[in-house]
Amino acid sequence: MLEIKVEEKGNFPLLRLAGRFDGFGASVADKEFNHLAAQHAEPFWMLDFAEVEFLSSDGIRSLVVAAKRVKSKSSRRSAKAISAC
Repeated sequence: MLEIKVEEKGNFPLLRLAGRFDGFGASVADKEFNHLAAQHAEPFWMLDFAEVEFLSSDGIRSLVVAAKRVKSKSSRRSAKAISAC
């Protein structure tokens, strides 16, 4: 089972992951990533994988989807800032 602890490091969330990042862990991570994306305006997250025992393709997919979501959110904010000038 995947456990995720979220800490604030400066302006960025630090996610400490521990356990198995498999299919079940990916569903846990997806929920946490969605929650974080809604709460944080910052386009950067730090991830600590030091205690992850196993990473499956489902876990990798979860990371890629979260990265795209954060990048998209960052791009929209940048576009709004440019159009406001």
